[in-house]
Amino acid sequence: AARTSRDLTEHPWAGSRVELTLHVEDAAGQQAQSETKSIILPERTFTNPLARAIVEQRRLLALDANAKGRVLDLIDAVTLRPEDTFETMSHYLGIMSARSRLRHAESDDALREVADYLWEIALTIEDGGLSVAERRLRQAQEALRQALENDDGDEEIERLMAELREVMNE
Repeated sequence: AARTSRDLTEHPWAGSRVELTLHVEDAAGQQAQSETKSIILPERTFTNPLARAIVEQRRLLALDANAKGRVLDLIDAVTLRPEDTFETMSHYLGIMSARSRLRHAESDDALREVADYLWEIALTIEDGGLSVAERRLRQAQEALRQALENDDGDEEIERLMAELREVMNE
C-alpha cells in the first residue's frame, strides 16, 4: 500500500471536472485499473482582481494555443493605464515581460513557458514573494525526504540539508 499527494492547484485544469482512472503494472507485467471516478480538481482562490484576471488568461492560453491574440488583447487592456491599475510597478513590468514573451512565442513549449510565467506573476500579485518561497521550501523538504528514504549517502543528505537551511533562511 502506498499513499501520495500532489498539488494540482496550478494545473490549467484546476477547478474543472475530470474523470480519474488509475492504471498500474507490476514488474511481472500484470496490469489492473481502478473504477473511473469523476472529481473536481482543487483550485487556488485568488482574491486580488488583477491576479484573478491573469490566472483566467493563463488558463485560456494553456488550454487553447489559438487564444494567444485574445490574451495579448487583454494584457493590452489591463496595462493601458498602469498608474490606475497597478499598486506596484514591478507587477506591471512582469506583465509587460509576459506580453513580450507571448508575442514572440512560436512553439507550444514557448507558450507553456509563458503560461507558467503568468502563474508566477499572479502568485506574486496575490501573495508577494511568499508563494515562491513556500514552493521552494516544499521542494527542498521533499528532496531531503526522498534522499533519506533512498539512503542516498551522507554527502548528498548533507548537501540537501544545507539547501533546506538556505531556503528556510530566505
